[in-house]
Amino acid sequence: MSDFLAIREIVNEFDPMGLIGMGAHDDEHDRLTQKIIRNLYDHNIDKIKDLLIDYYDEYGSSGRDIKEEYQESFNSKIQTTYNQIEVWYLNKNKPID
Repeated sequence: MSDFLAIREIVNEFDPMGLIGMGAHDDEHDRLTQKIIRNLYDHNIDKIKDLLIDYYDEYGSSGRDIKEEYQESFNSKIQTTYNQIEVWYLNKNKPID
């Protein structure tokens, strides 16, 4: 599987606004996928969480102003997605013995 498709799968599972779940095309979040890939190729994994949070802005909902009652769920979703991307990244960049 290509790097892009592997990250796309993770991003589409993340599905920030639930659009894939409502039937949007698989390429709905490709802009985010491309930004993530670019950062991973540049070894900027530390920027991935901010990309995930800030992506909500593209749909008119600030990822920085989540109501307190949704904050725990939101943070969990961000962390879970980040963890999946990190595992992919670490496996991809494993030193060869």
